[in-house]
Amino acid sequence: MRLFRNLLTPGDVSKTELATWFLNLLDAIYIQVFLRGEPFMSNTIRPGARVARSATYLFVQGIISAIISVAYFAILARFFPPPRPEMGVYAILTFIIALAQVFGTFALESASTKYIAQYTSEGESRKARSVVARALQVSLIASVVLSTFLFVSAELLSMLLLGTRKWAPLFRILAFA
Repeated sequence: MRLFRNLLTPGDVSKTELATWFLNLLDAIYIQVFLRGEPFMSNTIRPGARVARSATYLFVQGIISAIISVAYFAILARFFPPPRPEMGVYAILTFIIALAQVFGTFALESASTKYIAQYTSEGESRKARSVVARALQVSLIASVVLSTFLFVSAELLSMLLLGTRKWAPLFRILAFA
């Protein structure tokens, strides 16, 4: 309560005290909203409920990521008004990254999450590790192929999508993202 009074009235609040208060607030919100008062990943819940809870965390993470992306795009739009071509270039590059994330991963995140959780809950850690290894192998191969394609065809993509070869270096940089 002292912190609230200090925030409302001028005075000295140490950074440590503010950070501690903020972390305690986040912890309390997290426990009440997500865990319903239970400790994190309590051993008293069934493995299926743990998987469902983890899937919920991933869903919330996706929503928060989308909100941050929209806010970032709005900020960029503010700095680059419509007559400037940089906004369109940014939109095209973002679109290419989104395509690579969707098609380049072959939905391995969803499948591997499901099977890793299933094998772990069944006590078959060897199978879970093999799923992780195979998903990493396929992801590595797919990312190398997509990056190579993007790097090699940077001028062509720049010409087709933006009408000029001027932005080809950005496509090459994007190949390493």
